[in-house]
Amino acid sequence: MSSTALEKKVFLSHYITMKRIFFCALLLITSVCFVIAQSSRPIVTDICAEGISTTEIYISWKLPSTLLPSESSIAIYRTKQKITDITDLKDEEPFVFLPPTTTFYKDNIMTFGRFYYTVLIRLSPEDEFSLIIPGVNATVFPTSVKLEISKEPEAKKKTIPPVESTLNSAGVRAMPLPYLDLLQQKTESTNISKEIQEEALLLGKTSLEKIEPYVFRNEFNLQATGDSSILQDIVVTQLLTGKYTEAVQQLEEFLRLNRAEDTTSRAIFYLGEAYLFNGNYKEALTQFLKVQKVFPELSNKWIQTTLDAFNLVSE
Repeated sequence: MSSTALEKKVFLSHYITMKRIFFCALLLITSVCFVIAQSSRPIVTDICAEGISTTEIYISWKLPSTLLPSESSIAIYRTKQKITDITDLKDEEPFVFLPPTTTFYKDNIMTFGRFYYTVLIRLSPEDEFSLIIPGVNATVFPTSVKLEISKEPEAKKKTIPPVESTLNSAGVRAMPLPYLDLLQQKTESTNISKEIQEEALLLGKTSLEKIEPYVFRNEFNLQATGDSSILQDIVVTQLLTGKYTEAVQQLEEFLRLNRAEDTTSRAIFYLGEAYLFNGNYKEALTQFLKVQKVFPELSNKWIQTTLDAFNLVSE
């Protein structure tokens, strides 16, 4: 190889190397400039979201010390996922735009849910770039409206008598409560017409309308996570809204996996309630009996309620 050809090859190699370095440096400078520009943008701080009623969530924040331009606005996003970067909002739209001097907003919620809020300052209608800092202008924990807590139905003690103990002197139940006949679902011939039976079943369901599902206080923890959060969503969105068939399906699916013992016990109890309000008394009794040792007094009351409902439609 001639010296001229070698020099050209060396020059070309150095040229390619320098070109790569140049483009890497240019990319780095561009990124740094973008970060500096973003960090200098005005943002709101101290965001706070709290459920203040069964239909409202109160969101508040602090404005930057610099005066915002008159054409700017406050954009609020409500999402079901936590927002940590502007790219998380690419498929989202603000649900409200407010004047640049606003420091709070009351969000009216039509359905129960767990929401995250992000409050951004838009310097102009065309402004698309904003800086998001979790805990500063975006909530890091979900927020929901307040729920009306179902209380232990003390007033119902007059109509729902406690179940008497059937234990013998050895502490063994001689007859496991008068539930076996019902659980076995013995079929007897009857001359009652199908129409009358359907009316009786409807009468039984109508009587249950006077009773509300019992909900444990665990389900009102807004900071619930993991299995407790999943169970909370099923109870609030299905059981408490009267969607008992959906509640049965979701609770059965929930119980197919191993869960924490206390969460599993609550889920089984809710499944019993869902079966009861759906008219499946055999399955309702089965579930209540499973957790009778965990929630003795509460389970006995709902077992008696199930028997009363069954007797009503069987008469």
